[in-house]
Amino acid sequence: MTIEKFIQIMKKSTQGNQSLFHFTDTRNLPSIRQRGLLSANQRDTLGISPVTTGGNELSQDADGWNNVRDYVHLCFLRDHPVEYLARRDGRIDQAVYLPVNPHVLSVPGAKVSLGVANMTGVEFLPVAEGLAKLDHEVMYTRTDWRNREIHDRLQAARKCEILIPNHVPVEMITF
Repeated sequence: MTIEKFIQIMKKSTQGNQSLFHFTDTRNLPSIRQRGLLSANQRDTLGISPVTTGGNELSQDADGWNNVRDYVHLCFLRDHPVEYLARRDGRIDQAVYLPVNPHVLSVPGAKVSLGVANMTGVEFLPVAEGLAKLDHEVMYTRTDWRNREIHDRLQAARKCEILIPNHVPVEMITF
């Protein structure tokens, strides 16, 4: 699926999901407004310590084991299970989902994961292939989330991620 076709699907969304999203603690916003979104390795290289990260120690270790520290993680929906766990566990005090222009998918080296990217066994797909495999119906149209099958599909869709190499520029983010 082309990026433009995917963006057309997003624009027709009856769910209000017309952007990609990055969740963070509001305490990280000053740095993000200044530099954009940086991968963990980019932050390390520049000597930038985030005020807080969403992942716990195991999750951060898994980022290294699964080679995703060179990517900025975005989600398709304004609801991601890692954000919920980070708030529940107190790693994020006040979360915000930052809308990101979907044209960021055009960045060379961008990938789609059909699950939480740092989970062992989750495959990283080229953008066109990954976009084609998403459950567009449950993500971008009204469905009956009370229906168990649809609810399970939505739970799976919430875990999907976009991986952008190194950096998402400030101009691609809506504050």
